[in-house]
Amino acid sequence: MQALESEPFRVQERFAIITADPRHEDVQLRQTSRVNTRMFTDQWIALRLKSSIDSRRFEEIGYLPGLSATHFDAVTVLRFVQACCADLGLPST
Repeated sequence: MQALESEPFRVQERFAIITADPRHEDVQLRQTSRVNTRMFTDQWIALRLKSSIDSRRFEEIGYLPGLSATHFDAVTVLRFVQACCADLGLPST
């Protein structure tokens, strides 16, 4: 899962690259929004490994593999990522 932040064109460009990359499967766009300040100021794929996430965070949201849109809306997933970043001492707003 990734949260992309930049100017709209850059986000669209990066999303197209990710979608075309065969290492990624079932790529979904969950939400788009404009913000005045970045949420993840200095991070790039801060939560790359599942092992870096406190297992209690998974329990809190009733984690199911893949964080499917059927069970986890965009706001829930974003809050999950922000909480995980906070646990690791990574800046996010």
